[in-house]
Amino acid sequence: HVNRLVMTGDLIDEVSLLPEFQQILVDNAARFPDGIDFCYGNHEYYRGFDDITAMLTQTPVRILRNSHFMASPGRGSELAGRQGRDDIPFYIAGVDYSFARGKEAFDEARESYVTAALQGIPDNAFVILLAHHPDFIDEAFAHHIPLTLCGHTHGAQFAPLGPLVQAVGFKYLRGLFHKDGCYGYVNRGTGHWLP
Repeated sequence: HVNRLVMTGDLIDEVSLLPEFQQILVDNAARFPDGIDFCYGNHEYYRGFDDITAMLTQTPVRILRNSHFMASPGRGSELAGRQGRDDIPFYIAGVDYSFARGKEAFDEARESYVTAALQGIPDNAFVILLAHHPDFIDEAFAHHIPLTLCGHTHGAQFAPLGPLVQAVGFKYLRGLFHKDGCYGYVNRGTGHWLP
């Protein structure tokens, strides 16, 4: 049983399929009683940011763009079928995709996005961060975010490409990473961009 669906960008490349995709989201939203949360990836910008955003706003999907929301004030309150033992609030935050060029500019943009997304979240909160690019895992670890979920790399889906994809700059290619009690996970996704 799954209570929440999170999507970390690159939802769709064929914008002609947006009406069908919208209907799928609407028809299946009830399967996720705690909601559907989303952050932008680079393909939303490449394929039709305005059209994709307009479609999403006609669905129950919550868009997180350098922002957050409180999923529960504590004790599992406001979560379907959940009861907790502590008063720790639970937040979900999401960051935008950065097109900053150069290491320094990209590092600064990521830090700025994470800082904006976390603004106003209490220090004792449990936070899940949604980020398309896995380099955000470094900022998440620095900010002691318990769990960060990412995509973008496609996990180098074709095995011979793995070393090449990692060599061109993906520190976090696929799978689970951890540091000081915090975790980052890079999902391979369910599709690819090859013909």
